[in-house]
Amino acid sequence: MGLVNGASAWDAFKKDIIRKVREHDKRVKHNYRIFNEKQFDDWLKKEERSYQNLLEPIARRNLIVHNLGRVDEQYVKVIPASQHQAGKRLPDVDLDYVKKTSEAFFSAAQEIVTSLVKNNRLGQEHLDTMGFFQRNPLQR
Repeated sequence: MGLVNGASAWDAFKKDIIRKVREHDKRVKHNYRIFNEKQFDDWLKKEERSYQNLLEPIARRNLIVHNLGRVDEQYVKVIPASQHQAGKRLPDVDLDYVKKTSEAFFSAAQEIVTSLVKNNRLGQEHLDTMGFFQRNPLQR
């Protein structure tokens, strides 16, 4: 369940970031251009190292939710290095996998916000707010 919730939170994060980038671009009237989910995903694939760590958990979540955990051709395409064969069921996730995946989502979110502020696509206030979250909540 944690994996499904993490991927859902990631989707909400992406929508929120896209909305905030659009608002920022309008407010500063600087290079205003449409910024949509496809452009965001394309930017992530090119710019953000940590995004690569999210590909497998997101693909796995999709299998769990939409395919009862059975590997399909889409999973094999997205995760070509996987040892799992189409039609076979993925092994259950353990607590260690959920923790590592949560850390990957957390790191990716930090990296994305930092990069967008650095590239003047988000205001500095987003970094200031993020300072509150610098400590990983999984490490208590």
